[in-house]
Amino acid sequence: MPNARTSVFIELLRFIYKPNKNREQDSSIYRKMYRTVLLFIVSFPLTLILTIIVAYITNRSSKVHESIDNYNFSLFILTCLIIPLVEEVAFRLPICYSKINLSLSISVLSFYTINYFFTLKDHFDTENYFFLRIASAILFGITCYLLCVKYSNSFVKLYENYFNVIFYFFSILFAVMHISNYEFTLNTLLLTPIITFPKLVSSFVGGFVRVKYGFLYCLFLHSFHNIIPFLIISTKIL
Repeated sequence: MPNARTSVFIELLRFIYKPNKNREQDSSIYRKMYRTVLLFIVSFPLTLILTIIVAYITNRSSKVHESIDNYNFSLFILTCLIIPLVEEVAFRLPICYSKINLSLSISVLSFYTINYFFTLKDHFDTENYFFLRIASAILFGITCYLLCVKYSNSFVKLYENYFNVIFYFFSILFAVMHISNYEFTLNTLLLTPIITFPKLVSSFVGGFVRVKYGFLYCLFLHSFHNIIPFLIISTKIL
């Protein structure tokens, strides 16, 4: 019989193989946090090793690493709190359906998409029609909400019948979105499945935590996945 420490990893593997929307019932905050920390202890070194291997094989490093020269508190807040929150809203929140969850996700994903039509330093660049971009994204979110209200039963059935497809879709989308962290070339595009594989692994783990324990726990997991590399790079430990 597996003990409490190994059972969560068995559950994770089963979930990745066959996703289901059954949330863990009657679990205390302590148990949820304990299991989330266990998953972090294993998933962070795994994704870090995979990232190093992929960088060595493909000879490509992330532009994010190059942008962090020295410790800066505002950059810390952006990298370790704001970006995880925005990305979790976009890719993990809508895994569990509600009108608000899906609408917020569509707003953020629309914002990401709209940004590609402008010349920006990054997605959080406040220049170049920033408020227009924000307003457009909000409009898409409101439209999604109205559609969810009008076709409520259809959306519920969609999640009931195709939850595994929805889970895989948002997990893969999260991974592929991070290809923008690399210099865009034809070779980078061709190597997308390899380059984004570490992000796919962390996305599966985050998605599992989201479904089983709740949104705040996957946000915690994501934030710590960013905090440690940020501190290592900014303080030049490595």
